[in-house]
Amino acid sequence: MSAPTFITLVLSNQGPGNFTLQHGLGRMPIGVIILPIGGTVWGQHTPFFDPTNLYLVASDVVSGKVIVW
Repeated sequence: MSAPTFITLVLSNQGPGNFTLQHGLGRMPIGVIILPIGGTVWGQHTPFFDPTNLYLVASDVVSGKVIVW
C-alpha cells in the first residue's frame, strides 16, 4: 500500500507553547498549511517537520486543521 498524497489533521493542543503532531504521511512532507481557530500556530524551527511529526508552537489553546502533503 502506498503512502497517502495528503492528509488533513485535526489540530488541538493543551495550552500555549511547543507541541508535536504526528502527520502519518510515512514520508517527509512537501508542504504544510495550518488553519488555526482561537489563536496562532507556527513551526518551531525550519523545517518544522520530519518524516513522522510536525513540531509546532501555539499562542494559546488552539483548535483547527492542518493539511499536510
